[in-house]
Amino acid sequence: MIYKFVNHFYSIFQRGTQTINAQLSTGHTLSAFLSSTINCNSSTYVQHIYTQNASSETKTTITREVGVGDASHTGYFEGYKTLKHNVAGLLSLTSLKPEVFNILLHLIPDNTSRVNALSKENKLLICLMKLKLGISFSAIAAFFHVHLQTVSRIFVETLSILSEKTKSWIFWPNLETVQGTMPECFQKHYSE
Repeated sequence: MIYKFVNHFYSIFQRGTQTINAQLSTGHTLSAFLSSTINCNSSTYVQHIYTQNASSETKTTITREVGVGDASHTGYFEGYKTLKHNVAGLLSLTSLKPEVFNILLHLIPDNTSRVNALSKENKLLICLMKLKLGISFSAIAAFFHVHLQTVSRIFVETLSILSEKTKSWIFWPNLETVQGTMPECFQKHYSE
């Protein structure tokens, strides 16, 4: 019966999105989300809910879900796991290409001062997201499902580690070199 239901739906569905719900029989509910575009990319998401013993006090609900196609994935943020193969997403959240992210990642030790469930990839991501986006610790905490104090501590620890390990990457010329190469228009205001 489910096959006939979905097959009939596809026969009348050409492009766009459509959600349908149907009560198949007592205790069986079927929901389907179908999506199709002009260039024939499509996806399907079907949810079948079956309620056992609907008339008794011990009601059990069983839900089965399946999705096929590009748009069938539930969209949620899993930290670095979400961005690992998403260069545009990593650039958007950190302004770094994966190669640079990995260079910085190797600077972060495996063991920081406190133990928590976040990987060092996510700790680096938290720090870089805070620097790039300037959003609150509570907003970042919501993304990573941790307390805002945890995010604050991770940010400070990771920033300290990066600062210490990368300070030699920036060249600071001595005073004589700066004054010797200073344009004339600056020399009258910054002579010493």
